[in-house]
Amino acid sequence: ADGTQVVFPQWKFDDLNIKIAVYDIAARKIICQVSDGVECWRPIFSKRDDVIYYICREKDGDKFTIKAYSVADKSKTIILKTGYDIWDIALSPSGRYMAYAGSYVSVPRPLPSTDRRLSES
Repeated sequence: ADGTQVVFPQWKFDDLNIKIAVYDIAARKIICQVSDGVECWRPIFSKRDDVIYYICREKDGDKFTIKAYSVADKSKTIILKTGYDIWDIALSPSGRYMAYAGSYVSVPRPLPSTDRRLSES
């Protein structure tokens, strides 16, 4: 991780299709946008900056997911799907565990070690 990129939710007041944007500080421009067609927020980079984790509200309105977006191949993977609010995802220093706050409890969860994009090498 070289610290030259920032990831953030990007929206317009009249549009609930919030995009996850990656801003390159050196180039002074947005270099990537991810959209799920629904409200998304709280993006964070993986420890190697090759995956972006973020929270989405599903189209049915009462399900929340944590998704992983691979910067390299632009694929999306659902990490967790719940029937309650999810806020403030964070990774452990090793990048092996994810913690999040939810409306019921804050739970540290191990990331799937079988998915190469989610495990620290």
